[in-house]
Amino acid sequence: MNMNIHRVLLTFAVLFFAAPNLAAQKVETGFLNRSVFVSGSEYRYQVYVPREFTRSRSWPVIVALHGGGEYGNDGIRQTNG
Repeated sequence: MNMNIHRVLLTFAVLFFAAPNLAAQKVETGFLNRSVFVSGSEYRYQVYVPREFTRSRSWPVIVALHGGGEYGNDGIRQTNG
């Protein structure tokens, strides 16, 4: 039981002191190249973040699935169309 209290306090302290740093991080905007690994395979994609983006506001998410003419696996070629 005593060990659980220590874990809770440590978690709280880390979150308490890290929160101001997380809020102060600069937000990247524009077209951002990203990738995700699934079962050892890398999948590249792009995400667009508006210049006016702020974390304090809710933003819509729009997903654009490319058609047959926009093939690519580098995260860029499929967005040229």
